[in-house]
Amino acid sequence: MTYESWIDAIFGFSESGDPDEDWPDELAAQIYGLPPEERLHLIAAIFQNAGRDLARFSSKQAVDGLNYLTHESSDDWLRLVRESDLPLQSRLMVIRALNPLYRDFFAHRCDDIMNENYTDDPLNSLCYMFWDASVLYINGFKDDPDEECLIDAMFEVLENALALPHRACQQSALHGLGHSILTSRKQSYSERGQKIIDVYLKQKNIDDRLRKYALQARTGMIQ
Repeated sequence: MTYESWIDAIFGFSESGDPDEDWPDELAAQIYGLPPEERLHLIAAIFQNAGRDLARFSSKQAVDGLNYLTHESSDDWLRLVRESDLPLQSRLMVIRALNPLYRDFFAHRCDDIMNENYTDDPLNSLCYMFWDASVLYINGFKDDPDEECLIDAMFEVLENALALPHRACQQSALHGLGHSILTSRKQSYSERGQKIIDVYLKQKNIDDRLRKYALQARTGMIQ
């Protein structure tokens, strides 16, 4: 299956609300038959190139497709990052590809606003809740021999997203860091999240509402 045909299937059939609802049987068999490592490479590729490759899809299609790939209940897609029997470099490749997903996609397609009560753009909601609704969370690598390396990559993504000059991306990163502080199994992870937020708070030009949100995230008291 080519990368282009995979993108068309994941994102092109999603206006119905479920990306795989309208797949012809032959196409569904191809997608479900993809080996785990190939799935990781496809996910990394779409994260890496989302700014370019998702430009032709509507916001709803982009949201539905990304939710399908990343949500906790997804069918063995992003969840594969937590499979310790798969190559570490393939799993790290997916996590690191979140850097361009934020920089080239979220920062361009999302409104440059905080998500408070609601937003008319579903992309903003996806960005805001990305570390809540996806399978990527700090405690997801328990008993993984490569846990520290994978966690390092996740914190790097959060730190980079927080440095983007875009309020929605900054709030998303703070949201993820807040969860790392509140729910981490290791004190070192909580402390690391707090240090990243402390550096952020030293800036003088932060939006007042983001500063307040950052202070809440530092204690883990975010929703």
